[in-house]
Amino acid sequence: MEKLSNDGFWSISGALVGAFVGSLCGLLASLYLDVKRERKVKSAFYTEAEFLSNIMGNFLAAIISEYEKSKIDLAKNESFSGPLDLDFSVLNTLFLELYKTKNIPSTDHRQLVLNLSSQWERICKMDDGRVKKIPNTNTYQVSPIKSKEMVFFLVDLLYYLNMLVVQQKKFRFDENNFKTKTLSVFAKYEVGNADLVEKITKDAAHW
Repeated sequence: MEKLSNDGFWSISGALVGAFVGSLCGLLASLYLDVKRERKVKSAFYTEAEFLSNIMGNFLAAIISEYEKSKIDLAKNESFSGPLDLDFSVLNTLFLELYKTKNIPSTDHRQLVLNLSSQWERICKMDDGRVKKIPNTNTYQVSPIKSKEMVFFLVDLLYYLNMLVVQQKKFRFDENNFKTKTLSVFAKYEVGNADLVEKITKDAAHW
């Protein structure tokens, strides 16, 4: 009888240990998958942000180039650019997914991401009339006023978007002025026009 009791004890103990080990393995597997998913979501979010910033950066470079030309002659196979219709839905979806991970966005993250679409839409509307056809010619005149305004707002947008990509979870808005922002943005997109920066700095107070 004693032997049977001992056998029963070990049988029950073995079952409990097996259940515990099984639960532990299941928990570890779940945690591993959560961490793996978290990394993928985080990587995808910042990759998408950089993808959008590069498109905006190329447009900034084009605006500066066209500003410097002042006129675009189609007869010489010259052309001018326009803003692309960007889709921010992927970035917004990934942003919401971050709330399900340990990388919970800060108020600064939220403010930047949720305003990206409206800021880009504003810049797109500003492009209307930036380049106008000179009557009875194949030449287009580039508006210096509109160009300067667009460069100002694009630099501001790109400065913080690029900062988001670099700093990621540590991202916070700062109080740097336009000149300081241009150093970072112009260097990234390999553009530069000191005279333009000075003119924008002077005019920005009236915008």
